[in-house]
Amino acid sequence: MKTNSINFRNLTESQQELLKLRKENAFTWTNKLKRFSIEDLEVVKKGFSPFPNNFVVRGESNSDILEDVFLEIIHNSTTTERNILNWINNNGMWHIISSIAFNEFRTGNHGMFLFPEFQFGSIYKADYLIVGINSMGMQFIFVELESLNGKITTKNGTEFGEVIRKGINQVDTWKRYIESNFHCLQPEFRKYMLNTNANLPYQMTNYEAWAFHYIVVAGKRSDFEKLRYKQRNSEVTLLHYENLYDFAIADKENSRFVANNRAKGIYIE
Repeated sequence: MKTNSINFRNLTESQQELLKLRKENAFTWTNKLKRFSIEDLEVVKKGFSPFPNNFVVRGESNSDILEDVFLEIIHNSTTTERNILNWINNNGMWHIISSIAFNEFRTGNHGMFLFPEFQFGSIYKADYLIVGINSMGMQFIFVELESLNGKITTKNGTEFGEVIRKGINQVDTWKRYIESNFHCLQPEFRKYMLNTNANLPYQMTNYEAWAFHYIVVAGKRSDFEKLRYKQRNSEVTLLHYENLYDFAIADKENSRFVANNRAKGIYIE
């Protein structure tokens, strides 16, 4: 599944010309203003990455209102985790997931790839894999969506309930598998490459434990009031669905701030 509107496997003639100009170092601001559409210019931003069809930009959103729809959905007592996953995928609201990268791990500011329903091995599938890039390199964030409702905590609210324990057990299984079978991820990464004969980035071929993170999303903010001191440990980060809303809004506001400054000729990393 690709996560942006441009299909890099089927570029238009103008998009192909733009990539050719860029490769020849002939791209100029004059070309940008006079000859190419905004969509075509996205090719330059994403087209030179290993996975252009899965390249996402921090805070980039295709709607100004759907975050509020997301908030309504997660406050509906009948909503399931599959409903949420399908809504995000069907509406292309990728930043609701990708915003985890910067807000939790301060990565993704140098680029990001998002792989929905990422298969690894013969039996494992993460709801999402985010690969965030910062000055330290790539970080891999595996995301498991669990129930919005149900037994999130125990009755007194101070211990993990069935839903959270199930999610932690799931990602613990992923972690053990990846540590022992990291090479099995490489064929899956290659499926997303346009040039399958090209070399994978170094960190996709050499396991570095520090770069791997595991997320379980479950419940709402109210479920975590007495669990705050337990939300993060060295193995798994626990989030609730309202965290995703907060992160998405924060990244979107940052994106607008950067865009406004660039319009004024001010560039901020």
